[in-house]
Amino acid sequence: MPYNLRKPEVNMLARSIRITFLILLSVTFVPAQSNVTNPPFLIVDTAKIDGSGFVNQSLKFIVTAAETGGRMTVFETTEFPGYKTMWHRHDNCEETFYVLEGVLTVKSGGKTHHAPAGSFVYIARGTPHGQGNFSDRPVRFITTVTPGGIEALFRERNQAMKTIKPTDPTFASRLQAIRDKHRYWAETLGTWEPDSKP
Repeated sequence: MPYNLRKPEVNMLARSIRITFLILLSVTFVPAQSNVTNPPFLIVDTAKIDGSGFVNQSLKFIVTAAETGGRMTVFETTEFPGYKTMWHRHDNCEETFYVLEGVLTVKSGGKTHHAPAGSFVYIARGTPHGQGNFSDRPVRFITTVTPGGIEALFRERNQAMKTIKPTDPTFASRLQAIRDKHRYWAETLGTWEPDSKP
């Protein structure tokens, strides 16, 4: 004897079939996940990290692309009085600064900004800018670059500066060759000056 379903039971059965079908459909068409694994939990004692030996600047790499699965690079920067970057932009990464000590001068969008300790600076990819220390004391700040990998540029520049003196006639061309090689991370656009001093 056939089983007779009442209308509410038919509706519930139809709804269950639709839901099951939609679940199966969504699972079938979920794109494959990449093989990137989550980075491990990290705690870094920055007091145990030696700074780089850059001229008028020191970098302490806190975490690199290797430790974060390429997601970010974080380093502590100390810029001494008189240091400034070239006018440049990062077309493939975002950059932030969190000022710990001193005053960091940043120019972008035609304006000069003096960021004292406690300031946070965000620079979107593709934004021309320059930063430096125009005060009479060191400025120390945390730099975060996402995604990670920019450390390759700094490490190669550091190695070149250890092996060739600024008075060497090939110094400028060697540094430019390194900038050209790592243009993915930073493109040099020229020089700049602040419109005001801190």
